[in-house]
This record gives sequence, structure tokens and C-alpha cells, in this order.
Amino acid sequence: MKKFLLTLVAAATTAVSSWAVGPGDIAYGGNLTIAPVVESGVSLTNFGIGAKFQYGLAENLRAELDMDYFFKSSHIDIFDMAVNAHYLFNFSNDEAAIYPIVGIGFGALHTSYMGVSDSEARFLANIGVGAQYDFTDRLVGCIEWKYQYMSNFSRMPISVGIAYKF
Repeated sequence: MKKFLLTLVAAATTAVSSWAVGPGDIAYGGNLTIAPVVESGVSLTNFGIGAKFQYGLAENLRAELDMDYFFKSSHIDIFDMAVNAHYLFNFSNDEAAIYPIVGIGFGALHTSYMGVSDSEARFLANIGVGAQYDFTDRLVGCIEWKYQYMSNFSRMPISVGIAYKF
């Protein structure tokens, strides 16, 4: 199952992505992420890849399905999936925008040490901020920072991605 999810996320990440900013706009995206854990007593930072599907609900308002796989670090690898909302505040002739991020989802933590393995699903909540810049009419770059709450495993993912508008 883990290999299937990793293959799915990797395939989606290599696809060109896009960001929706109007009603009915559809977007696909990919990103690279670093996610340090912020719980006291936990020293863990995972690197990951992610894929996104975005849909424009209204002018400057979009919904996003976000999936990330974080590679094993200190015997823990993580898959998370969340539904987020963004409201874009455009500036610089609409070439750039900043947006708040708020969302909910689940995280699946997998621990493997000395032949013993365990998995556990947890509720997660995201809150953060993102910025995007239109390199061309179709190609967009973005950066996001979030606080991601998961019971006893909260993190602060920072991601960089590229997008393609349809």
C-alpha cells in the first residue's frame, strides 16, 4: 500500500500543475516539502513530496485537496491528506498573490524499527499562509508555510511548488 501511495503521489508531482483563481477553474499541482515536528521532546524533520488538486469556488476563492508523502526519518514516515481553502489577495497587476490556508484532514503515521512496524491514523488541521507568482499566463510558482496540528505530532511544513494554469 505504501509503495502504491508513493507511486501515486510521485506521478502526480511530476505532472505539470496549476492554480485555480476563478469559479470553475481546475488545477493540479506538485510540491517539495520539509516538515519539522514542533512537539516538545521530539526531534524529527521529514522531507516530502506532494500533489494538489484545486477547484475555483468563486472569484479568488478556491478549495484544495492536498496529499503529501514524507520520507522516513527516525523510523517514521507519514502520508497526509487534507481539504484546504484559500482566499487569494492579488497584487502587482495580478501576477502575484498571497493567501491564507485553512483546512482539515488526516495523517497516517507509520513507524518501523527493528522489524516491528505500526501504523496509526490521526485527525489533522492546517492553518497557514501561501504566496504565488505567475511566471507566465500558465506557469505559476508558489511557497506555503503551515502549522499542521496532529495529536502529539504537530508540524510546521514549508513547501515550494510549481503550477500550470489550464
